[in-house]
Amino acid sequence: MDKFLGIFLSIFLPLQMSLCEFEEDESVYLIEISSSDGGTVSNEGGLYAVGDEFTTEALPESDFLFQRWSDGRTDNPLSFTVDDNVDLEAIFFESEINVDFYVIGQGSIQVNTYHDHEENADTIPDPNFSFSSSQNISKSFHWGDRIQVEAIPNQHYEFFDWVNNSFSTGDDNVVINSTQSETILYESQSISAEFIGMIVECNIYCEFEGTDNDRGDVIYDKITYRYGDSLTVSAAPDLNWKFKDWTNGSTQNPYRIILNEEMVNAVTVDSLRMDLMVRWAPEDSFVNVEILSADGGDVSITKNREGSGYKEGDIITINALPYEGNRFTSWSDGNESPERTIEVGENNIILTASFSEIPTQYALSLTAGTGGSVSGGGTYDTGSSVDITATPDSGYTFTSWSDGSTDATRTVTVSSATSLTASFSAVVAGGFSACSDTAANDFGGTTTVAYTPGSAQPDLYEDSDGSIWLFATYINAGQGITNGTLSVVIERHEGGNSYTTIQTKTYSGIEDNKKIRFFFELPSEIDSSNLNDYRATYKLDGTIYGPAGHNDQKPLNSYDLNTSGSQPTCTFSINNSSKDIN
Repeated sequence: MDKFLGIFLSIFLPLQMSLCEFEEDESVYLIEISSSDGGTVSNEGGLYAVGDEFTTEALPESDFLFQRWSDGRTDNPLSFTVDDNVDLEAIFFESEINVDFYVIGQGSIQVNTYHDHEENADTIPDPNFSFSSSQNISKSFHWGDRIQVEAIPNQHYEFFDWVNNSFSTGDDNVVINSTQSETILYESQSISAEFIGMIVECNIYCEFEGTDNDRGDVIYDKITYRYGDSLTVSAAPDLNWKFKDWTNGSTQNPYRIILNEEMVNAVTVDSLRMDLMVRWAPEDSFVNVEILSADGGDVSITKNREGSGYKEGDIITINALPYEGNRFTSWSDGNESPERTIEVGENNIILTASFSEIPTQYALSLTAGTGGSVSGGGTYDTGSSVDITATPDSGYTFTSWSDGSTDATRTVTVSSATSLTASFSAVVAGGFSACSDTAANDFGGTTTVAYTPGSAQPDLYEDSDGSIWLFATYINAGQGITNGTLSVVIERHEGGNSYTTIQTKTYSGIEDNKKIRFFFELPSEIDSSNLNDYRATYKLDGTIYGPAGHNDQKPLNSYDLNTSGSQPTCTFSINNSSKDIN
C-alpha cells in the first residue's frame, strides 16, 4: 500500500505543479480546431508558445466542399502565428444541392437559376439550370444558387399556394408576387406548387321550372364547384311524370358530371359556367298535351272522357278565345280554325294560339274618268299596302291620279278613307286628234283616210312634248307613172355639200293624177332651234321630184312651223281620181 501511494505522489504532484505553472505562464496558448459535418481538419491544435507558427487544413469528404472557417476566413490551408487562444471550426457544404419540385394539380413550374455566389455572375438565368415542368421532377444545383420559381396554371385552373417548402420561412426567401417566389439554396429541400380549378357557376334547372307546369326537381350534392371537380345530380320527377333526359343528351339518372371542357363554358377569362337542364316526359300510359295561348286571348280544352291526363285515343276539342279588341290569327302548326277537334296519338301535342289586335278598316274608293278603268279599290285594314292600277281604253292614255301621281300602277298605304280618280286623254298623233273619213272612189269602192289634216295644215308642227312633225301633200300630175313609189328622205347637213340620211319614209301605189297626203314625226335630234341643219328630199321611183308647191330639196327651216299647239280639224276631199293615205 505504501509502495503504491509513493508511486502516485511521484506522478501526480509534478503534473499538478506543471499545470499551475501553465496557467500562470501567458506565453503558452491553447489552439482548438474542429470541423462541421462533411469533412475533417489536418491539425486539431494543442498548447503552443507565443510566436509559434500554426498550420491546419480543412479536408472535405466526398460530395462536400470547404466553405469557410468559423471566423469568416476562407484560407485553406490556414496558417497563423500564435499570439492568443484560438477556437475555430471548418465549415463544409454539399457540393450539389438537390431540390425536389412537385406539381400538385393542373399546372407547371418555371425555374430560372442565377449563380450569384460565383465570381463574374451573370444577371440572366443560366439556361443549363433553368427549366419548365408540369410533372414532379428532381434537379441538382450549386450551393448558394438563387432560384426563381413561377407557378403557371393550366387553362381554367388557378394557382393556390406554395406547399411544404422554404418559401414560407427564412431570410433568404422573397415572395415576388402571388405566383412567383425565389430562394437561395444552402441545403437540399423540396418545393411544391399547388393548383386548383377555377370556380364554376353551375346552373342546373328543370324544364318548366317555376311555372304551373312543374314536372319535378333536381338534387345535387354541393353548392360550390371548381373546374375538374365531379358532381352528382339527380332528377326527381313528380307524380305521373318520369325523367326523360338531360339537355346534353345523357339519360343517366343520377348523373355524375366531370366539370371539364365538354361541360363548361368560359363566360369571361376568369368566369366559368355550366348550364344543364333536365327534361321530363309523361308516364308511359300518358301523352303530353299542352294547349297554350299567346298575348291577346285564352284557350279552352275539353276531352271525351273523365279523368286527368291524356291517353292515346282521347278526342280533345280546343278553342282559341280572343280578348275584346283582338282576333284569333292561327295555331302554331299553321291551322287557322279557332275551334278544332284532335285525336290524341302516341306523340306529344303542343299547340299555341296566336292573336292580334283588330285593326281599323278604311275604304279605298277608285273612280275612272272617260277613256279607261281602275282596279284595286275596296275596304282594307289600316296600314295595309294595296296595289291600284289605272288601265286606259284603246285610243286613250293614262294622265294622272287626282292626288297628282302619274304612275298608272302604284302602291297605296291605307291610313284613312281615301278616294282617287284616274284621268285619261285621247291618244294624239303629232298633235292631231285621231280621226278618219271614208268616201267613194272611181274603183267601185271606198277609200279611208286616217289622221289626215285639213287643207290649212302647216308644213311643220311642234307638239307640246317638243317633237316636230312633217306634213305634205304629193300630187302626181301626168308623169306617166303607174304604181310608183314615193320616198321622203330627211337628211342632216354635215358641211359643204355633204348630207347624211337619218330618216326615210316610203309610200307606194303612186299613179298619175293621184294625190297622197301624209305626216310623220321627225327624229328626236331635230327641234325648233336647229331646223336649218336639216332638209327634206322627195324622190319618185328614185328620181328627185318635188311635191306640189315645193322644191325637190328643201331645208326644214323654210317650212311653215306651227307652235301654237292648235289642232286642225280632220277634213277630207277625195276626188274620183284621188287616193289619200297616211
